[in-house]
Amino acid sequence: MPLESRTSSTILEWMKTIPDSIGWKNHGSIYTRRGVPDIVFHVNSRTIYLETKRVGKKAAPIQADVHRRLKRAGAIVAVVRSKKEAMDIVRPYL
Repeated sequence: MPLESRTSSTILEWMKTIPDSIGWKNHGSIYTRRGVPDIVFHVNSRTIYLETKRVGKKAAPIQADVHRRLKRAGAIVAVVRSKKEAMDIVRPYL
């Protein structure tokens, strides 16, 4: 079972191959809002947030609350456990 950091890295490497897009990993710090998903990705006027989790794990309550708020604001938000799951979320917007 890969670590979340490894899954995030693999997803970001794939995202770098997508033309006319930009994405990054959010690193938690005192300057970062709690609950914001791990990966932010912008492509074709869409903002996609991906929270990476290990198999069997789910978003913490603060994360789930932020995810709901982002969705209400029009963002695409998903919890993913693999590069394949991330690709399945992102591909329809390419």
